[in-house]
Amino acid sequence: MMGSNFILNVTPNWAHGRRQGMTDDETEVMAQEVFEAMAEALEKQIPKKLCKTIYSFMPKHKCDCGYYIDDLLRISYRYCPGCGQAIDWEVEE
Repeated sequence: MMGSNFILNVTPNWAHGRRQGMTDDETEVMAQEVFEAMAEALEKQIPKKLCKTIYSFMPKHKCDCGYYIDDLLRISYRYCPGCGQAIDWEVEE
């Protein structure tokens, strides 16, 4: 993941995990899963351009997740309704 390059290691809260009845290994796995989910959510905030396609005789834009947005409705969407990815609608010159 692009967003996770700035942190080399995740340090779990071992004491909290033990109070919850988890082993240190389980605590470490949970901390890593939370970190990966946070990094993925942060990365979705970086606007991406969508592919323009012709679908059902109407120009549409397609997100990486497979969601289509009508060309006429593009000003209504700052984020993909399918996955939440921020969208860059800037027209390339």
